[in-house]
Amino acid sequence: MNHEHRRQWADWYFEDQEEYFFERVPRYFDPIYDFYATGKLHVPKVCLEHSVI
Repeated sequence: MNHEHRRQWADWYFEDQEEYFFERVPRYFDPIYDFYATGKLHVPKVCLEHSVI
């Protein structure tokens, strides 16, 4: 995932600091952040017990 893709998904981007800001529920943000960083989605097995992706 490149910079432009991350900017589309980020709630804000601070150019001076080159920082992305994502306003998300902290409990579920780790897999979301990993997706933004790598472009790959990893879903822990515990998530599959309650839903189907």
